[in-house]
Amino acid sequence: MTFADTQKSTCTTSLVTVDKSNYWVPKLYLANKNGTITAAKNGGLLVYYLQRMNDNETIVAFPEGFRMISGNPMKRARAYPDNVKDLPEWKTMGEAAQQVALAEQAISWTCFNKAGATGSDDDHTNTYTRKFPDIPCDSFRSEFIFPNCWNGKDLDSADHKSHVAYPDLQ
Repeated sequence: MTFADTQKSTCTTSLVTVDKSNYWVPKLYLANKNGTITAAKNGGLLVYYLQRMNDNETIVAFPEGFRMISGNPMKRARAYPDNVKDLPEWKTMGEAAQQVALAEQAISWTCFNKAGATGSDDDHTNTYTRKFPDIPCDSFRSEFIFPNCWNGKDLDSADHKSHVAYPDLQ
């Protein structure tokens, strides 16, 4: 799909009808105990950009050709706790490590079953979790927060991430 294709579109799933952004999430398949493979039921996708802290700044749309990704398909475990910004070492971690920690916190899931929305944390009471659901789900929703800081010049980078950053809001 090209930028021109998005601009010709007459429909959107966004409540902001001028938003012609495209988001792609790979299909998840489950390996069943009997050896069969089934497609997981997707309960939806939420994509967020963190709110700006300064109301005096002008919000500018990303330009034509701009690309970025959120998440890491190879990541299997989190390196940082949810409260990483409260830890004494946060300010001395360095920007690269801070960005990894913020990126980890930008991904979560909601598990849906007959009882409603439930998380997979140990007490099973949260409606979402930062780790992939480890309880039976009838369907689940992936939730991503994308970086909202851009270096202002590069439309993309080799890793599709180096030209953008998560704000630390401090």
